[in-house]
Amino acid sequence: MLSERVRQAWLSALDAHLRAAERHEACASLWARLGDAVGAEREAARAARERSAHAAAVAQRPDWVR
Repeated sequence: MLSERVRQAWLSALDAHLRAAERHEACASLWARLGDAVGAEREAARAARERSAHAAAVAQRPDWVR
């Protein structure tokens, strides 16, 4: 039972990484439309870090991914 609750929490964290990446990508797009290349690059880098964290977590426990 406990291990299933841990797995569910872990899956929620994975989802949070993807949601954060999507939000950072949306912000990067907004900054780009506003003409702020530095802001766009910063947000794109944050999105990349979130996607990297997601991939690293999946690599640690591929058997837990649905």
